[in-house]
Parts: sequence; structure tokens; C-alpha cells
Amino acid sequence: MKNRLYSVHKRAKKEVFLSSYDAVVIGAGASGMVAAIRLAQSGKKVAIIERQNRGGKKILASGNGRCNIANSSIKQKNFYIRNRKLLNELLQHYTLADVEEFFKSLGLAFSKVADGRIFPQSMSALSVLELLEAALKQYKISLFYGVESFTITGHFTLRF
Repeated sequence: MKNRLYSVHKRAKKEVFLSSYDAVVIGAGASGMVAAIRLAQSGKKVAIIERQNRGGKKILASGNGRCNIANSSIKQKNFYIRNRKLLNELLQHYTLADVEEFFKSLGLAFSKVADGRIFPQSMSALSVLELLEAALKQYKISLFYGVESFTITGHFTLRF
């Protein structure tokens, strides 16, 4: 099957008809959650599929438990990437102002430190995770946790 993403290692326990969603995000890390929320804010019906039993676990460790949300001194020279043109396009398309606006729209207040790092005012990564989880619930984003492998069949059905 050319549309198979992964082999199913166990017998399928659940089927989800992808046609009932406008978008399915693979992974409930910080980026996956933000992507799903942004899609839902634009009126899309969204689902997230996550291998772990909870999303955003790495958020809790970021910034030594304080969640370093962004950095106000992001520069191309600070990144190691072969495709500098792509990096430039990404940095121009999704700016620091966009990141700040997104989190402010969810009700997050910021604290900026001298070296340019931006943290939640609470200095708690848990507060950021809880804020994102509340937004997932608010926008009625379907969450499927514990999905280690899946197959997409020809009729837009996701089996896991």
C-alpha cells in the first residue's frame, strides 16, 4: 500500500474515519499542540494522535522546568542548517511576534530575562502545558493517546 505510514504491530483496537476531520496532527508535543490549536482557531475540525499517554511531556522539562517559550534574539547564525534559504523563510513566516500573540491570545503573560529568553510569568512549565491542554479542550480537538503505530487505509480510515 503506497499510503501506509507505519505497520500495525498489534491488532487494530480502534478505527477513526479521517474524513470526519479536516486535519490530523501526529504528535502532541508543543509544536503539535500549537499546530492543532491554530488549525482549530481557523475553523478546522482537528484530531491529534500521540504515542505517549499524555501530550506535552517535554514542555515540563524545557527551560529547567520554567518553559523557555521563545528567545527575542533569534538569529540565523544561531542555527545549524544546510538550507539557509528555508531557515530564512521559516523565520520570516512565523515571527517572535506571532509566537507572543498566540500565547497572549490564550491568556499567557510573559517574563523576559536579560539574555533574551522568554518565560511564562509564572515561571512554571506546568502552567504552559495546562494552558495548551485547556485550549485543546476549548476548541474540541480530539485526542488519541497511546497510539504507537497506525495504518491509513485507502478509504481514509486510521486504524490503531
